[in-house]
Amino acid sequence: MLLDSLTQNKIPPKLIRLIKLTLENTRAKVKVNNAYTEEFRVESGVKPGDPLSPTSFSLVIDAVLKRNLIRGVTSPHDSDNLRPTQMTY
Repeated sequence: MLLDSLTQNKIPPKLIRLIKLTLENTRAKVKVNNAYTEEFRVESGVKPGDPLSPTSFSLVIDAVLKRNLIRGVTSPHDSDNLRPTQMTY
């Protein structure tokens, strides 16, 4: 979803490839009771503390909201579809 959002927002392909490289083959450990677990592979998401995380979130949530707004929002009070004109988050 993130890479699709980058493409839809016309991010240059070279930058998309660089971002993709930061997401691939990520490994992590967790500290529990002052000891680290065995290293494991991170299968999805961005790294905690990644400076791109807020921007990545904004791009993806924007795509999700746009997709849902195109369909319309059904109101439980009437059968008409509501079409919000502005969203703030």
